[in-house]
Amino acid sequence: MRLVKRSYLVAAAGAATLALALWWPFSRPACARVSGAGEIAVDVAGISKGQAKFFCYPDKSGKEIRFVIARGRDGSVRVALDACRQCYVYREGYMASHGRLVCRFCGNRYRIEQMNSGEASCVPLGLRYAQQANLVRISVAELRAHEAMF
Repeated sequence: MRLVKRSYLVAAAGAATLALALWWPFSRPACARVSGAGEIAVDVAGISKGQAKFFCYPDKSGKEIRFVIARGRDGSVRVALDACRQCYVYREGYMASHGRLVCRFCGNRYRIEQMNSGEASCVPLGLRYAQQANLVRISVAELRAHEAMF
């Protein structure tokens, strides 16, 4: 009887592990598609303090260059690629949680206010941008310069 219960527990654990393994690659944050010829303009009025939103720019080959726009608790907007300097080779990107960006590969966490400085070589890669009121402008050339990371 004990052996049967143990077999069920092992089977349940295996099924849970398999379900997690199948779910994880598809659990990336949804990204809003953006487009533009020379530059991309994003209205950030809807991004609250401590919140991050993910965006995708499709290049000519159809590959998506992902980036994140976040507003710190201080109200300042920050922009970075959805890839870090070291872990980008694993194509995991970030998730947003409680006012932080979390690397989905190594687990390093960055407060939005400090997301462009990090530990060791895992650091969100900031993008150059211009902000006028609630409009953030990013050069398409700036995004394409990093397309190899995706």
